[in-house]
Amino acid sequence: MAAPLIFGVVVGALPSMSARATAWLLEHNMIIAASESPLLALPGAEGAGLDIRRLIVVVAVLAVAIALAISGLRQAVDRRRQQRLRMGDQVK
Repeated sequence: MAAPLIFGVVVGALPSMSARATAWLLEHNMIIAASESPLLALPGAEGAGLDIRRLIVVVAVLAVAIALAISGLRQAVDRRRQQRLRMGDQVK
């Protein structure tokens, strides 16, 4: 029930958070400035973005996250399947 309220607050705060987040990311060398011609410009980051090295890291992190999510889903399905099989044995 609180999700629409939280969503509204977050969307309303995005412009101010975006400028601060971009400045923090630039300061910590997580993204490169627009003057350095990034390979992938991030929306809302005033032209700042990722070069090839940072892009490879982001893609690798996303691939690991997807693999972990799929593995967790697979384990949950297997657990449910085993539980149903055990319950079936008890009913008979």
